[in-house]
Amino acid sequence: MAVRQCAEAEHRAILKQVLLRPQRQSFAQVLASMPDPGLDEDFARSQDETVTHVFD
Repeated sequence: MAVRQCAEAEHRAILKQVLLRPQRQSFAQVLASMPDPGLDEDFARSQDETVTHVFD
């Protein structure tokens, strides 16, 4: 048999769960906390004409 609790106790439990969890960060805060990925040159794409069959 499941143990039932009164509505007030259930509300207290929900409030406790919601209020004790960490605050969510804003999108700007998340972006600001991302590490620097490096220079654009690190991700530059090179065109190698010697490779004719890339997927072989």
